Amino acid sequence: MIYPLKGSLQNYAWGSDSYIQELIGISTPEPLAELWLGAHHKAPARINGQTLDAFLKANPHLAGTSYSEEQPLPYLMKVLAAQKPLSIQVHPNKAQALAGFERENKQGLPLDDPKRNYRDANHKLELICALTPFEAMCGFRAFDRIAEALQTVGLSTEVAACRQFCAQPDPQSWKECFAALLSLESDILTQTLENIKRLDSSTWAREQAWIEKLTELYPQDCGVLAPLYLNLVQLQPLEALFLDAGTPHAYLQGAGIEVMTASDNVLRAGLTSKHVDLCELSKVLVFEPLDLEVLKLNGSSSALRFFSHEAREFKLGYAPVNAVSTLDLRLDTPAIILCMEGRLNCRQKSSKIELRRGEAAFCDAGEQEISIAGEGAFFVVM
Repeated sequence: MIYPLKGSLQNYAWGSDSYIQELIGISTPEPLAELWLGAHHKAPARINGQTLDAFLKANPHLAGTSYSEEQPLPYLMKVLAAQKPLSIQVHPNKAQALAGFERENKQGLPLDDPKRNYRDANHKLELICALTPFEAMCGFRAFDRIAEALQTVGLSTEVAACRQFCAQPDPQSWKECFAALLSLESDILTQTLENIKRLDSSTWAREQAWIEKLTELYPQDCGVLAPLYLNLVQLQPLEALFLDAGTPHAYLQGAGIEVMTASDNVLRAGLTSKHVDLCELSKVLVFEPLDLEVLKLNGSSSALRFFSHEAREFKLGYAPVNAVSTLDLRLDTPAIILCMEGRLNCRQKSSKIELRRGEAAFCDAGEQEISIAGEGAFFVVM
């Protein structure tokens, strides 16, 4: 069957004053950062007044073979709207998450303890698809570019670990240099920020601009130097990034559809007032340069298209629908549909539902085909 799904709202300080509000047709006195559409226990969506996790636990057959008691759905879908930059983050792989979660449980740390790194035993792979022009930092730059920046702004002179990295750039020396960059003394950070103007603006202009913005928002936070060592990327609508475990990243501004494995495990590395565990961070990060790939939807623009990536737990698709054609969506797992434009009529053998802009539906694993008609566009995660 198809069920109307009401998302759960998150009003973090970095959220937008308008994007999600306009999407779902409400007004709020505070920024809205995320609309969660999933069964994660932190903020589950609702079906007819019941939380989706409770609904699936009472009806596990509706989630099919993907169901587990800990995570009723293997994925979580979000609408994310960032008016200000998020913290620099990294997520663990499966083995790290399981070991860390068990270790912190044995230590007696409550799940909501601010010093906790692992809130569940799952890895957190992510896909972010832009809905508006979207800016982010993602993955470490090529080592020669990082060394160029550190030498130009004087850090290779002031900090021994930076000097060693510039002399012999490799993953181990970068690991030590990175830890030093997150622990700079305030006078060195202040002087480094003054030296940012030494960078060649023909190749470092965007980085210079973002360092200035970040310094205004997070004074005395060493993470403001991240544009020197993380790739800056600009996505256009319907372009995406896939973030594997161990990849440092920070969303800077814009709105997007975010899909991830059902986990809330986040280790932070700056641009935050929250807990930063440098020791654990160094175990989780992959200290290799990332050859950044911007993903495009595959297939024909007139049909349902998907992004290709490595995660097995989810896939994200997008399709326009027009008044003279019907799109048949074949399912082999439970799915969530989010209408982004217009009005859609979704039909299965045993049920039907109309979706307008900003409305979502949950499709259980028991029905294998959905017919979608109308005029508009939608995302589906399955």
